[in-house]
Amino acid sequence: MSALIKPPSLVGIEEDPLAKMVRELRGHINGDLPDFKIWNNNILVFKFIRTHHSKNIVAAAETQREDMWQGKVGMVIKMGPSAFVDDASLGIKFYGQKVQPGDWVMYRYSDGIDWDYLPPNVPVRIHFRILTDAHIQMTVPRPDVIL
Repeated sequence: MSALIKPPSLVGIEEDPLAKMVRELRGHINGDLPDFKIWNNNILVFKFIRTHHSKNIVAAAETQREDMWQGKVGMVIKMGPSAFVDDASLGIKFYGQKVQPGDWVMYRYSDGIDWDYLPPNVPVRIHFRILTDAHIQMTVPRPDVIL
């Protein structure tokens, strides 16, 4: 899994908002997502929605809504069995490039299918996107470095 590197703008905050968000996400989905099977070359990505711009600036509700619909960064949660697998018969070659669950990735906001998940007994929606392996443009060290 990618390490979470605390940016200088968040030094002084007791807990990095990103680290807190990832910790809470894992707590909400660990018991439920084994029942979800990702097929073929699809990838389940947790959509990153900013909570802070910097130590003293909280992201406005409008910014968070824009991230929900136009965000382009997410954390890989699960992958289908043929994601990032070369297939000579189809002319598919990834040249060794692959992502792992826990990696932060960038994609076009128009790619994939959005869906929300409401874990049992938890009053919070978790925003996901299903992408194909070819939709992944690159990995990033932290999601808040991409605006």
